[in-house]
This record gives sequence, C-alpha cells and structure tokens, in this order.
Amino acid sequence: DANVAALGERWKGAGQGADQMIVMTLGTGVGGGIIAKGDILSGANGMAGEIGHFIIDKENGLLCNCGKYGCLETIASATGIVKHALRWAKQNPDSRLAKTAAGEDALSAKDVFQLAKEGDEHAGQIVKQAADALGYTIASLGIFCNPSVVLIGGGVSMAGDFLLDQVKDAFRKYALPRVYDICDINQ
Repeated sequence: DANVAALGERWKGAGQGADQMIVMTLGTGVGGGIIAKGDILSGANGMAGEIGHFIIDKENGLLCNCGKYGCLETIASATGIVKHALRWAKQNPDSRLAKTAAGEDALSAKDVFQLAKEGDEHAGQIVKQAADALGYTIASLGIFCNPSVVLIGGGVSMAGDFLLDQVKDAFRKYALPRVYDICDINQ
C-alpha cells in the first residue's frame, strides 16, 4: 500500500513530478515506498522500501512482527509508540502517562502526542524518540537514494507540525548537508 501511496503522490499529490522521492506511512506499522528515477523501486523480490524494518535499536529494541528487535516500526508506528508508553507507565505508575493508560479507553498514540503537547516529559521523550528514529532513517536513506521529497503520511502523521518539526530537526542532525539542502520533508 505504501508503494501505491508513493505512486499516487508522484502522480497527483504532494510529490507530483518528483523523480527521487520517499513516502513513509506511519500507522499500525511503518510502510515505505521509494521512487527512483521516476519509477517505484521494488528490488529483486519486492522487498525494497520496507522502511519499517530498518533496525534502529539493536541493543534494547522491542520485538517486531518480523521477528527482529528494534525495527523503526517498533519505535515510530502507533503500535510502537503505545508499547513504549505502556512500558513507561508500568515503570512509573504515578505518572500522567500511567493515569491516562489506566483510563476507561485503551491508551492510543494520539493520547501520547496530546500529553507531549501539554508538556508531559515522559510522553515528550517517547515522541522525541520516534521523531529521532524517523529523522535518522530518512538521513540514512538519503545517502542511498538522495530524494528531493520525503512525504510522511498515515495516522501518526496527524500529529502535524508537532511531529514533523522534530523529524526535520533530527534529519538535519544526521544527514549530510548536500542531502538535507535539497530534500523537502512534508506531509
């Protein structure tokens, strides 16, 4: 579905006409589609663009659905954000995060973002970790395919500029200047 999103964004969307582009979809998981020289990059057996399985935390990472530990998906997807929040809440039962998680409804990534926006330090650290992992991944991919456009979509992207600004800061921190000088990160 992320490949189709990338093709659609290139054809009629925010990446219209971009010959070098990455689309990241942040939802239950993390998907990716890469446009290289105007075409979708699929690889030898269709695995190109599986950005969610880029390993970020090889030391302390959570188990991913793919069977590996520390994939981007375990940090920056809605599921990963909630898992990190619940782990924090369990370790800190008096925190706002724990009190929100103990509420009537299940904790959501939206709740974590809302708490972070309200200044909750622990929720803010979880969001910062996700943004840092996304920025690092984009910078790393930037060396390989040098995109002019990176588009971030999916439910998690609904956090808007609060997330996007942190992703851009992390990207600038990790990317080579010639990569970030030409790359526009947007929704």
